Amino acid sequence: MDKQWNLSGRVKLYKASILNIPLEPNSLDAVFMDTSHIYPDDYEYIKYLTTSGILHRGFLFIGDDPVDAGTDKARQRLIAEEGAKYKIITRPDKNLWWFFER
Repeated sequence: MDKQWNLSGRVKLYKASILNIPLEPNSLDAVFMDTSHIYPDDYEYIKYLTTSGILHRGFLFIGDDPVDAGTDKARQRLIAEEGAKYKIITRPDKNLWWFFER
């Protein structure tokens, strides 16, 4: 990706569990989560991101496989519990879903 988009010095890319990366408050603008498709694990990761203070105001969260059983349960729970707080968009045709603060 760096060769194609010249990302060096502009972004930090991590390939790891979000729980294993030391992050400063308000340090993430965007997150792409390759979900595990296991409920409630996916939901716990999402809740960690949204409640830990590491997301910058105006963040964008992008997840994969919106209709997979585990991922869909996590997304449905987020809608039920936090739907008023977040705008949540699902695009099964793109194999993605995303959300951001309203």
